[in-house]
Amino acid sequence: MPAAALADGDPGSDVLLDQNLFAPWDANLSTAQQLRLGRQLDATAAAGAPVRVAIIAHRDDLGTITPLWLAPQTYASYLGTELSLAYGGRLLIVMPNGFGVFWKGHAAAAAKLEQLLSAVRPRSGSAAALVAATSAAVQRIEAAAGTGAHAPA
Repeated sequence: MPAAALADGDPGSDVLLDQNLFAPWDANLSTAQQLRLGRQLDATAAAGAPVRVAIIAHRDDLGTITPLWLAPQTYASYLGTELSLAYGGRLLIVMPNGFGVFWKGHAAAAAKLEQLLSAVRPRSGSAAALVAATSAAVQRIEAAAGTGAHAPA
């Protein structure tokens, strides 16, 4: 008999349980880009205001929940709820058309962050544009938290 499947079909939820960045291979981020974002996110955690990020560059990055493609706020709520038993910090979803934010128990603050990020949309779905937008969004989130965390040089 086959073993029971443990995955739920949403790759981001599996990765973000114990990592701060979900960047699927087809997002075409270079190793240097991933390391730079990872350092930036490590700095947010060290500053006491962690942010976890899911970069969703393509519909297939959502696994079995492809209907949430190009609906970053809806996906943020979905993924944030899935992660909420293990992670209660801020969650940032990055898609080519914008951002979604979830923060368990802080719905009003998450809505303010979403509004704050509306001016920092990715310019395209390219890896460079997604990385630049992600980094800028994390900087804005940290500035709003008053930590000023940023990636080490």
